[in-house]
Amino acid sequence: MNSRFLFALILLVTLSVASAIQFEERDTNRKDCTKFTKCKGGNVPSVKVSLTPDPLKPQKNSKFTVSGKVTSKITSGFVFVSFLNKNKEERGFDFIPILKTNADHSFSVNKTIQSPASKQDMVAVVVKVLNYKDDHHSILLACAEASP
Repeated sequence: MNSRFLFALILLVTLSVASAIQFEERDTNRKDCTKFTKCKGGNVPSVKVSLTPDPLKPQKNSKFTVSGKVTSKITSGFVFVSFLNKNKEERGFDFIPILKTNADHSFSVNKTIQSPASKQDMVAVVVKVLNYKDDHHSILLACAEASP
């Protein structure tokens, strides 16, 4: 009797652990956790943005990979990543320099960026491709946004 109980207990624990592992794998293998779309209100192209790991987690590092094609040559460009709260206030940001573009104005850059401390400070993520003009001006070349 005691051995049957022990066997049933081991079987139950094994099945529970296996089920939890499969659930975690399904969750992390989703490719569309954070979906970036073209920014609203602008007449610029979108860019492709991917995150690793995805979805974003508060105060954790994520590798942002940004690629795309813009309509004009990037001479002194950078990608500006900003995290916004529900009031559209910036709660964190980072820059990724664009050091090289191809002849067709395409580019690809990546950088590991830490997310803000709380989910309330990352209600939206905006990724802008900018061309530096002078100390007070930059030209918007492309933009994508998401609500993680």
